[in-house]
Amino acid sequence: MRVVLVFAPVFDIRTPYLGLPYLKSSLERAGVYCKCLDFNIRYGEATAAIQGDRAAEQDIASRPELVDAWVDEICSHRPDIVGFTVFVFNERTVRLIALRLRERLPGVLIVCGGPTIVREHFNHIEYCLSFADCAVDGEAESVMVEIARAREQGKDLRELRQLWMLDPNGKPVFSGHGVQQDLNTILPPDFSDYRLADYASERRLPMLFSRGC
Repeated sequence: MRVVLVFAPVFDIRTPYLGLPYLKSSLERAGVYCKCLDFNIRYGEATAAIQGDRAAEQDIASRPELVDAWVDEICSHRPDIVGFTVFVFNERTVRLIALRLRERLPGVLIVCGGPTIVREHFNHIEYCLSFADCAVDGEAESVMVEIARAREQGKDLRELRQLWMLDPNGKPVFSGHGVQQDLNTILPPDFSDYRLADYASERRLPMLFSRGC
């Protein structure tokens, strides 16, 4: 089973985004190949704003060759599952990449996650499910491993917790909350896929000492 995790523009690029290296550690401990791709750092023309940098979104949308290059790189890792981190300010770009990826790899499982995937932002959950197979609500270290195992064994993802998926009528439904993670079991983040010299704070890494707000 092969997983590619993608971080799409636009976002602050001083350091790598922390979520994906945590997921990589958990997946690889479980024996699942995982590659993190930070397309955000390669697109430096804009700075994120809280409601999105529309100029950057429009620029990316007007450059299909850029999206195609990103999709080419994702495909080069032969993924079974592709996960996207979704924010308010990158969800349109994520959709562009995901739809092009679906054309190239019709059988790939597309998963969304990130701080936007919460019940309070139901409209963003609906938006993600317009192009993704499921969306993870909450911390994803454990459930991403479960998704990879279910996919490998041909099991129905609806048996898993923490997932938003569409029902037969096209309505988003939530599978329920999972067991709260034990922080002591979470591995340190794995930054081995990142060229730290590409980031503005190349001698610094983000750190997280707890979970939640």
